[in-house]
Parts: sequence; structure tokens; C-alpha cells
Amino acid sequence: MKILLLAVLLLLTACATQTHNPKERTEISEAQKEAWAEEIKKWRRDSDRLESVSFRVLTKGIYYCKKLDHTATYLGVQFWSNQQLQPEWREVAQSKLNLGSEPQISFVVPSSPADSAGLKADDKIMEVNGVIAQTVSRYFENDQ
Repeated sequence: MKILLLAVLLLLTACATQTHNPKERTEISEAQKEAWAEEIKKWRRDSDRLESVSFRVLTKGIYYCKKLDHTATYLGVQFWSNQQLQPEWREVAQSKLNLGSEPQISFVVPSSPADSAGLKADDKIMEVNGVIAQTVSRYFENDQ
């Protein structure tokens, strides 16, 4: 009896559908890509405005900062790369905005040292002081 029950159970389990984890949805619609590209552009515009205001506040307050010995070098430039974005947005940033993994300038504050040096938005950073620039975060790690 036990053997018959075991045989029936074995046959029933052999007929069951295969179970597996659902596959991730890998295709992103063109409309979704456009929406993400617009979201990235909006984030960039907001960051640029904030950087511009910050530069004016920092430069106008230099007297107070010097008095307290709280000054540091400030270039008046903002960097970015697609590595700062969510992984699923990176391909969209590359294809729609030409934003790759290499560091590039997102914004140059008018009348800043970076502006005077001729740096422009979308310039790619190839090296800093002879060190090849690989990622935005690595640039800042080396700069500290």
C-alpha cells in the first residue's frame, strides 16, 4: 500500500507545472524612457539653480568665512555622471542625454573660476592633475 501511495504521489508531482521565479521586466517603453529623461533634465535644472545661488552666497560671505578661518577652494562647477542615477535610468541617460559613466560638467557658475578657465557644461573630465578620472565619486574621494 505504501509503495502504491508513493508511486501515485510521484506521478502527480511529475505532472505539476514547473515553478520558477518570475522574470524581471527588462523592456522599458519609449514613453517611460522619455519621462525618465525629462525627470533627469528637471533634476539637473534644479541642481544648477541651487549651485548658482550657493555660489553667490559663498562669495558674498567670504569676509565672514575668512574671519572665522572657514575658507576652502571653490571652483563654481558641478559634476555628474550616470553613476549617480538609479541603475535602470543609466541606459536612458546615456541614450537620451549622452550622459555616460565618465565624469562630466553639468553646470558652470557664471563668473566663477571654472567659467574664467573656459570650462563648459557637458565637458568630459578626462584627468585631474595627471590622474585619470574614472567616476565622479572617485574624483571627490581623491580631492578630500
